[in-house]
Amino acid sequence: MDWNSKQTHQQLGAWFNGLYALFNLASAAIIFLVFGGLGALFAGIGVTTFSPPLVIFGGGFVIFGLLITVLVAVPFVLNFVTAIGLAWYPDEMWTTVVSVIGALIAIPVFPIGTMLGCHTLGVVLWEPLAESRANNKVARPKLVSA
Repeated sequence: MDWNSKQTHQQLGAWFNGLYALFNLASAAIIFLVFGGLGALFAGIGVTTFSPPLVIFGGGFVIFGLLITVLVAVPFVLNFVTAIGLAWYPDEMWTTVVSVIGALIAIPVFPIGTMLGCHTLGVVLWEPLAESRANNKVARPKLVSA
């Protein structure tokens, strides 16, 4: 494994983004199971006891759980799409766009998201970073004062 190779870091970025996305999507599914399960339980009790307010409350709880789950899951779907793009379509423009958006969304999630976002940005911007590094090695004349 060549640590200075772009392909190595693309594969690492794909695996890291995929695992990060799957872990957090599983967490979102657990949130839905908790809220949806409690809402279904309340709604079921309301139906069996002929209590319309309890049915409405249970249905609202299920809808609230679904809304929270979607809000939690959407950013991590971007990480999953980033993983697919980095693994199989690394030179496509959509991979770059989705990777940058996913990385910028992941950066505020300290510490794992911050490290993953910075690494993903480094992978996506590999050529511009290497080019700027090469430009900095150019010998420049020094100004001397008399």
